[in-house]
Order: sequence, then C-alpha cells, then structure tokens
Amino acid sequence: MPGIAGRKFTCINFLPCMQASNCLIISPEAGPRHRLAVVYTDIENLPIRKENPHDWIKEFCRQCGKCIKKCPSQAIHETPVKTKGDHIAYIDNNDCVNYFSKNYGCSVCVKECPFNQLGYDKIKDKFIKSKAN
Repeated sequence: MPGIAGRKFTCINFLPCMQASNCLIISPEAGPRHRLAVVYTDIENLPIRKENPHDWIKEFCRQCGKCIKKCPSQAIHETPVKTKGDHIAYIDNNDCVNYFSKNYGCSVCVKECPFNQLGYDKIKDKFIKSKAN
C-alpha cells in the first residue's frame, strides 16, 4: 500500500475508505476530498477489519491513472519509488511540495480524480460490472 507523506497509513483497517494511487483517501461520502488529522483514543477494543470492502479502488486507480498523467510536477508514479529518507511511496513529496509552493497551490490530482467528479457509487457499480464481463 502506498504511504502518506512517505509513511504507511495504518488505520485503513478500521476506516471506511481506501487509499488511492495519488495517496488520497477515497471514501463513499467525500470521494478524494479529505483533510487528515490525528485522532487519539484510549479505546482498547477498536475493531480491526481483516477485509476491506473498498479494496477494488486499488485496481480501479491502477487502471485509471488520470492523476499520474495530469500531475504538473510529475510527482505521482505508477509504481512506488524511493524518496528522500529511503521511504517508498507513490508520490515524491519533494516534487509535489515544491510545485505546490511555487504555484500557490495545486490540487490537480483531486480535480482529476473520477471520485471527485462522478461519485463513489456510480464508479463502483460501473467498475464491478466491467469486471463481471
């Protein structure tokens, strides 16, 4: 699984979402539009899912690749690359942050993501039907 800021995002096992190729978190409710924050808890029996019903997103993103093709800084890669500090990630954060800083923002990957345009359920239905054929 790709990392966020070069680090593996471990709470995917209990969140109702999946991480996409562009390292965005995709959920049925908000698509790729999430702000990440730290959540601290003292819950000892937090449910951990063995299977994630959103695993299909990984394959969808590999087939789509819009974020990779449209990234103006070419910071998103099809296969993980070694980044600064020997982290393995799909995004070279240095390239992404440098472009973002020089251009006062970017978010092309969010704008191009089909989950931002069509909605989770439509994409899932179409993708599952295409896999059945």
